[in-house]
Amino acid sequence: PHLNKETSWKESWKALEDLYTKHHDNGERVSIESIGVSNFNLTEMQELLHISRIMPHVMQGNVWDVVHDPHLMNFLEENNIVFQAFNVMNGVIAQKRKAFNAFLLLIRICEELEQTMQEGTTVLPSMLVLAWLVQRDISIIPRASSSDHQMDNSNSAIMSVPILSEEQQNRIESAVSALLLGEDLPSENPHDSVLVTFVNALTHGSIDIFWAAPDTGVETPVLEEVSPGESIQLNTHPGHVFVAYDQEHKVRRQFRIEADYGGHEHFSVEL
Repeated sequence: PHLNKETSWKESWKALEDLYTKHHDNGERVSIESIGVSNFNLTEMQELLHISRIMPHVMQGNVWDVVHDPHLMNFLEENNIVFQAFNVMNGVIAQKRKAFNAFLLLIRICEELEQTMQEGTTVLPSMLVLAWLVQRDISIIPRASSSDHQMDNSNSAIMSVPILSEEQQNRIESAVSALLLGEDLPSENPHDSVLVTFVNALTHGSIDIFWAAPDTGVETPVLEEVSPGESIQLNTHPGHVFVAYDQEHKVRRQFRIEADYGGHEHFSVEL
């Protein structure tokens, strides 16, 4: 049978309420701790609360809503409904090529935090964004494509990030918004940075470029799959180190920024 899109979700919600009530009223071992919905807009949430016998505990949605749908977020907060964000890695961190100044802002905040932590501790941009969400009482569903990423996204990694100041939270929100939109933040004052150009001088095969943290040497990907002949520019600081890898990450070359503030460096990457 064809479902009526306007009403079918209401029947589904009633079924969830019945299951939740059954498990909680029979004194049995509770296997349904909470119920909720996914990808509802503000109007749908308002209608849901109007028909509900049981208040939804959680609403799952795109991280986009956190910064670009304040009315929905305020409504959830007023009604004590937890927002659970997905698409954090792909929607934010993976978009660094479209808004690189915004991604560099996240890196700078990571550096600031590392200076207040135990020597050798690293804060990655992914950890920073997840911690920013958690510190706002937002639940997260981070995606991990490798065991290393699972460690970076773990509870212990996220909880290791210091409490963010209001100023840091505002800067992170600005960067996250730019990355989600794919509309970059303005470049830094040229006198406060070094403009660096990387050119993939290979005849075939893309390259990946990483930034190496000054204190720990931990490498963070900043530009991935730069095509042969492609030229990429970014703003950085004197003394910073970048590392280029071939597609298989078998060949590695390191570049150190020697220019002073206001200067320009050009690197032709031949591996």
